[in-house]
Amino acid sequence: MKEKMTSAISPFEQIRRTNPSGNEFWSSRDFSKILEYNDYRNFEGVIEKARMACFNSGQRVEDHFVEITEMIEIGSNAQRPIKTVMMSRYACYLVIQNADPAKEIETILQRGIGLCVRSIGSSMVSLAVRTRIKNRGIKSISQYAEILGSSEAEFQALVEEIVVPETWFFRDPEAFALLGEWAVKEWLPSHPYEVLRVISMPCSTGEEPFSIVMALLDAGLAPERFSVV
Repeated sequence: MKEKMTSAISPFEQIRRTNPSGNEFWSSRDFSKILEYNDYRNFEGVIEKARMACFNSGQRVEDHFVEITEMIEIGSNAQRPIKTVMMSRYACYLVIQNADPAKEIETILQRGIGLCVRSIGSSMVSLAVRTRIKNRGIKSISQYAEILGSSEAEFQALVEEIVVPETWFFRDPEAFALLGEWAVKEWLPSHPYEVLRVISMPCSTGEEPFSIVMALLDAGLAPERFSVV
């Protein structure tokens, strides 16, 4: 039986907005979260660099960067104004080009394989990047980010450095048995209303997370009581 396949919408497209005239734009506040800037003030510096790059390219800056004021809820039905920049698709491209190179690499990985860096930690990605930089004799992370964005071969090499290159169902079966026993006998009694969140490291074709799901179900944990990411 053929399964209907649907293409996943990228996080970038998910935050796309449309103004009353039907023109698409991206909010700088939303975009900063996609690039994982915890402090928006740091992102404002990236926007300024992108504005300058837009000017130097001969484009009208005001066609791609429009500052507006938005009202946000702050509790008790109160609101306060915040400054936001409406950015065109081209503006977003310039922002990525001027962002922290490490953030740019994480964005490339998220766009390419859907990798959520927060699920495995930036340190693992950073270690893989440093390994590739050393192996290729590259001098800077910004130079590597530029190569990564244009080389499919290098992208695959970095992915293989991050993920586990081999996988099979119930590898190390004792570990899966221990997980199921711990979840039912120790975790469940002390967390009667919570959902167990299990993080599986990236692997070749995904047998490990499937094994985790089967181990928890076999142990008697209801499917709505856990999630595997």
